[in-house]
Amino acid sequence: MTKRWAVAFGLVLAVAAGAPAAIDPAFDFTGHWTGDGQEGQKPQQGITADLTQQTGTRTFSGTVTVEDDPTFTCTVAGKQKPHKMKVKIRITCDNGGHLNLHGTLDAATQTVSGGYRRIGRHKVHVGTFTLTKQPS
Repeated sequence: MTKRWAVAFGLVLAVAAGAPAAIDPAFDFTGHWTGDGQEGQKPQQGITADLTQQTGTRTFSGTVTVEDDPTFTCTVAGKQKPHKMKVKIRITCDNGGHLNLHGTLDAATQTVSGGYRRIGRHKVHVGTFTLTKQPS
């Protein structure tokens, strides 16, 4: 029984050593993005973003403007995950709000879509968003 286990373990190691992990290439987030977001049954809000990719990394930063009443501006810190084109974005707004966005990047259409969580005074609010990179 021990010999079989050793052979099986050796095969697993050999396969793991010979198969490099596939990593998606980093996407360039630099540019102007437009889209919308919606929280629950509230009306959609227009979103514009100007993002800058940090050279040689999967991280980006910039500003986001949300068309609300009144309009407010936020700073962005985001990161593209190495697999499956997942994106995590942390937004801190001048009105005191914080958002954690989790989205999926579609590199072909240059669109990020997903959901977000906004921490309110007494509860967590959830919503959806879509951002599309505009041609330069």
